[in-house]
Amino acid sequence: MDAPERALSEVLSEIVGNAQELLRYEIRLAQAEVHLRLREARWAAYLIGLGAAATMSGVFFLLLAGYHALLRLMPAWSAALCLALPLCVIGVVSAAAGLSRLGRYDLPRRASGIKHRTRCYGER
Repeated sequence: MDAPERALSEVLSEIVGNAQELLRYEIRLAQAEVHLRLREARWAAYLIGLGAAATMSGVFFLLLAGYHALLRLMPAWSAALCLALPLCVIGVVSAAAGLSRLGRYDLPRRASGIKHRTRCYGER
């Protein structure tokens, strides 16, 4: 028994349909992998946040100890100024450097491009 002959256009149409379906499945798989990795990274982010909070508390108490040590040598206002000025300079320089680096990335356009590609190739 011979298989019935199919038209070339029918075969090509089926190939295109299968390719579209395969692409949709690949996108779903990539989204699931990203979602899984983000879920796994959540606990790491929590631990980093906890470590940052504990470190900031420790730095606060170190500064408090330094303030009390400086009180023995100078008036209270100058002891506070000796600790606050370097911290403010470090904060301003760090923030400026971070903003400068952030300015190199075109974040809104990249995010909209991801949304556009997801809409184009996702399920319809």
